[in-house]
Amino acid sequence: MKPLFILQMGLLSCASLGTLAQAAEIAGNWPSRPVHIVVPAPPGGGGDIVTRGLGEELARRIGQPVIIDNKAGAAGAIAALFVVKSAPDGYTYLLNQVGPGITAPLTQKSIQYNPARDFTHIVLIGQSPIGIFAAMSSPFHSLDDMVRYARANPGRLDYGSPGVALAGHLAAEVLQRVTNVQLNHIPYKGSASNAQGLLGGQVSVTFDTLPSNIPLVRSGKFRALAVTTEIRSSGLPEVPTTREGGYPGVLMSLWYGLSGPAGLPRPIVDAVNAAANAYVNSPDGGKRLDDLGLLSRRGSTTEEFTAFINEELAKLQPIIRAANIAAD
Repeated sequence: MKPLFILQMGLLSCASLGTLAQAAEIAGNWPSRPVHIVVPAPPGGGGDIVTRGLGEELARRIGQPVIIDNKAGAAGAIAALFVVKSAPDGYTYLLNQVGPGITAPLTQKSIQYNPARDFTHIVLIGQSPIGIFAAMSSPFHSLDDMVRYARANPGRLDYGSPGVALAGHLAAEVLQRVTNVQLNHIPYKGSASNAQGLLGGQVSVTFDTLPSNIPLVRSGKFRALAVTTEIRSSGLPEVPTTREGGYPGVLMSLWYGLSGPAGLPRPIVDAVNAAANAYVNSPDGGKRLDDLGLLSRRGSTTEEFTAFINEELAKLQPIIRAANIAAD
């Protein structure tokens, strides 16, 4: 059954009535052809895994194929701009992440879109903590050990991340802002080289996502000092959160959400939101997201995801500007 679009008639201008009527017509005819979800990364990564499972559930519910389009580049901005410029007719969505959803337009002068204004934010699928890791030979056995050393030795503690303006880098900048310490950033090209920098002693600690580092912790090569979310990760349940370590303001996550172009009709938004929430709470979806290290608290309303984006922008924009982070 196709969703209905109900109008509450009031003192609306003719232009507003025309816009609402057009949205009602779009929603009433949706879907009549395949739906596309644009992934801002090459095939095979975590975003692909999330999207393919979600696409299967959405296709089952709407009776149309869901096509995955991988459009990598410019920290996700290429994919984001493609969706921003698409018609708000329910056939084009973005697998949103911190790159296209927050940092790309803040760190690349050539990128011209507003993450809050130019999308319809539909659902927050899930979040994965950033881990703070030290080598087993390190004197740091807790996050507090590291912060105390950094306070006593300003600018002398080198840390690695998988790259400029990525979630690991931003987590370190949040920590510096909250704790008033000064760290020295050594950016690497990806998680593998970031891990090698720690193993080889080029850096003292690293800030990175969990999936690629959990095996190194479990094999005894890394010590995980903390995870930067309010609840512990099922992948490393013994590792305390930054809140538990005494630094509740140090919060940062790698997250996945689904967004469409601005102006997407609400009945379509509600239908896609329902499909996404059903998927992330299903046994199959839960297992896939567990394997990616996403937290067990998954799914959201449209309003919750919109508020999350606004909160992330409010938190990260001054940090990016103060640290003069540029990815151009």
